[in-house]
Amino acid sequence: MNLLLLEPGEILDGAVTLSGRRAEHLRKVLKAEPGRRLRVGVIDGGTGFAEVLAVTAGGEVELAVEVEETPPDAETPSVDLIVGLPRPQALHRVLQNAAAMSVRRLYLVNAWRVEKSYFSSPSLRPETVRRHLRLGAEQGREEFAAEGPRGL
Repeated sequence: MNLLLLEPGEILDGAVTLSGRRAEHLRKVLKAEPGRRLRVGVIDGGTGFAEVLAVTAGGEVELAVEVEETPPDAETPSVDLIVGLPRPQALHRVLQNAAAMSVRRLYLVNAWRVEKSYFSSPSLRPETVRRHLRLGAEQGREEFAAEGPRGL
């Protein structure tokens, strides 16, 4: 995780308490401890930094957050990607990599060798797509909007 993505409603008075996947990643992978600074981004908002205030015995991570509005990066190329709908497991990787590489729009199309059953896969549910786009955006430090990274 190169960018900790936060929902706007998670930040209360400049602080946030994380649990679950993000807190576990902060504790186990990034070895978060009080005083450590992390890059953060707010969905549909700006980017900034957070300082770890505490790591609780229950596994939660408390952060003080400072976020500034950041203008869109004019140097980021506008890339659209057209892909024949892959198998569900491969779709997860395509979504994550597209988000990490700042793909502006991703078009999933039917092609000669695409199985029709793929279009009814649970992998295409909005919450599943959003989860994988978010994971990719965290890795690529990409700005993330409610509909996906830069309108994906």
